[in-house]
Amino acid sequence: MARCAQFYRSTALILLNTLVLLILINLVLWGAHRIASALHGGGDQISPVLQGAYPQMSAAEIGRLLGETKALSYVYEPFTQFRETPCQGTYVNISSNGFRIVQGQGPWPPSLDNYNVFVFGGSTTLGCGVADGETVPSRLQEYLAGHFRKNVSVYNLGRVAYFSTQERVFLEQLLLAQHRPALAIFIDGLNDNIFRDGQPMYTDSMKEIFRRVRLDSGPTDSLAVHGWSLPMGRLVRRVLARSALSAAPPLFLVGDNPAPEVVDRYLTNKRLVEAICSQAGIQTAFVWQPIPVFKCEEKLRPFTSDVGWEPVKEVYQLLEARNQQGRLGTNFLWCADIQQGAQETLYVDRFHYSGVMSRRFAEAIGRLLLEHKLVSASDGAADVAKPGNGSAS
Repeated sequence: MARCAQFYRSTALILLNTLVLLILINLVLWGAHRIASALHGGGDQISPVLQGAYPQMSAAEIGRLLGETKALSYVYEPFTQFRETPCQGTYVNISSNGFRIVQGQGPWPPSLDNYNVFVFGGSTTLGCGVADGETVPSRLQEYLAGHFRKNVSVYNLGRVAYFSTQERVFLEQLLLAQHRPALAIFIDGLNDNIFRDGQPMYTDSMKEIFRRVRLDSGPTDSLAVHGWSLPMGRLVRRVLARSALSAAPPLFLVGDNPAPEVVDRYLTNKRLVEAICSQAGIQTAFVWQPIPVFKCEEKLRPFTSDVGWEPVKEVYQLLEARNQQGRLGTNFLWCADIQQGAQETLYVDRFHYSGVMSRRFAEAIGRLLLEHKLVSASDGAADVAKPGNGSAS
């Protein structure tokens, strides 16, 4: 009994000291973070390379923009798993209706007096790293407005980590809510490759939540979740985030599904969307987006090397071949090679477009919409005719 009592006292002392030490470390880190925030205006130091992606902005403005982007949070949404929480900032504004504000934003619900365009996609469409007016949908509205007699209202329905399956479900939910566009544009390529297993980003987390559900008291909390919210956890996440910005990215692909399987899933979602939109009288356009490692000079993508991208390149090469064979339909817009000939920095991090790239991409989409005759004079566009929806093979 004496030995047990001694063991208990020693163990209790060790645990108490450990707890006190953890509290002190977190307090010190919290204080250091507050001091650093006060000294640097709440933002990170802006490197010359990063400054090059924002030639028209000061370091303080860049810091504020990136801070608002990093502050984006998510809430649960049925069927699609999650969506961005509404927010208001200097550069980043997310409407409570589920879209990011574009320059000259149209009303919600969309007015039947306007030519309404819904643009679906992932974080590159949402515009992580650029201001509201510099996203691809915002620049697309600017371009289309110059080619339409009718008012154009583009809605930025891009969401972080969404890929073609979630976009299809998102469209279905909007139609069920009686929100019908004249044109639905789907910008894909990156996330269909990252989530190669076809599962949304938080699938594993939601599986864990359901595994922990207790019939008598509901879901249990995870200590890991609370741990990540402590200053120590935030420090670890910050270190990991900084390492993610290195020129040699870590493996980021989810699943090892082969290229033909990734392409087939995308094209199946394309056919399903076409069938839905055909019944609803909605024109469709499917845009295959540019990525930093496909037909883009290294100097234009300073945050990204070719390491780890080989499976993604294989998918791009496979779709490029099908497109050249004319097998993807007239409503498929190949934009993956628009970076050729560019001179300015096109990316602000491993994945996301700079303001220069957003404009370049949006104008390419606009030109192809007109060239492929996906909008008509009756829609308000000048001297073009509208064919039926194309289909993928």
